[in-house]
Amino acid sequence: MPFHPFFGSGARLVGMGSLLLAALAACTPPYSPRVAQYQNIVLDARELGAKQVDIEMQRDRTIRDYVARNGEPDFIYVPSATVVELIYFQSSKLILFYRDQSGAGSVTGELSPLPLEVTNVLPVDIRAGTPGPIARDTLTSCWTVSAATHRCHTCCEGPLFCSTSCKEAPAQGSGGA
Repeated sequence: MPFHPFFGSGARLVGMGSLLLAALAACTPPYSPRVAQYQNIVLDARELGAKQVDIEMQRDRTIRDYVARNGEPDFIYVPSATVVELIYFQSSKLILFYRDQSGAGSVTGELSPLPLEVTNVLPVDIRAGTPGPIARDTLTSCWTVSAATHRCHTCCEGPLFCSTSCKEAPAQGSGGA
């Protein structure tokens, strides 16, 4: 291989390329996958949310079994790796799936019939029958669902900005003194 004065030897070129790649890799932040592509947004489960429904069914057998028994939901909301909410508008129910650790099986909680606070944040969808916001003067809509030992509280400002926090519910006293 002939020597070129500008590039030097092929070995030097490969060495410099490796050094450059190593420097770039050191400056790149560690990869951390998002929980959901549209995290904290209520999605139509037939359109943008369809892929997320499939992902959640693959992650969690409880969700997969529930959807197999009850059909595809109208809407999905994924606020974290441990919480998923499926909303069935026609049957007027919200099913919360909560798991202590990502990948573990989940426990469920149900909110039925759907309160105005949930209906108010659902996107307009002709197939689901959702009308859009009913109470237009309500800025924030909140609801709480219990699943086994946890209570999850969700608040939304329309369908595009929601947040959820889950806490262990206090143990019920056994009565007495």
